[in-house]
Amino acid sequence: MRYEAGFGGMGYPYHARDRYCASVEAPRALEAMLDFARESPDIVTPAGDLLYNDAFRILMKEITTGFVVGEGLVEGVRCDHLAFGAPHLDWQTWI
Repeated sequence: MRYEAGFGGMGYPYHARDRYCASVEAPRALEAMLDFARESPDIVTPAGDLLYNDAFRILMKEITTGFVVGEGLVEGVRCDHLAFGAPHLDWQTWI
């Protein structure tokens, strides 16, 4: 099921497309709201880990491999392409 959600500091409205809408009271701080959404309605925000103040620590916690893939273009901008691996997660970034 596909979800859409938003956060305006007052609550956490979310809905499954064309099915239902709901809004629940949620913490006002962004990091606390991300934790709440993951635990209570069981909604994981895509790339939500990037929104935490300590994103680097979270992302690198179980990393066992990392390397430079090479240069790439993102919307015409030259970037360095990096890849990282952990036991149950692989992720890439373009900087």
